[in-house]
Amino acid sequence: MEETPSFQNFFTGNGGVLFPVWVLDKEIFREDIFMRVAPTADDAWLNFIAWKSRIKVINTTGVLGHAIPIQESSSVGLFKKNIIKDLNSGKCENDIQIEGIIDFFGLDVHEYIDGYGGKM
Repeated sequence: MEETPSFQNFFTGNGGVLFPVWVLDKEIFREDIFMRVAPTADDAWLNFIAWKSRIKVINTTGVLGHAIPIQESSSVGLFKKNIIKDLNSGKCENDIQIEGIIDFFGLDVHEYIDGYGGKM
């Protein structure tokens, strides 16, 4: 597990995600934008808001340990909706929504992947 804060860590909100709310970009609260570009990709939305807010992420097991799947929800939940690829486009809902977030905010993903050239 990576224990160094980095822009390259991508969190999922399975057990919760903690942010100092005062440092987050205010667009995180724009429900109209979220619902237009990423209505079922809250993890992607929060990750890109963290990037935009210059917040590095650290992975941790936390106090909850491992997530316990609920069988009834696994066949119809967002997990299934967001990862199943469309046969025509070859993209899944997560792909489409991540592209929408990047386009909306005008983000250059390489800046984050490269860690701002070591400046951040």
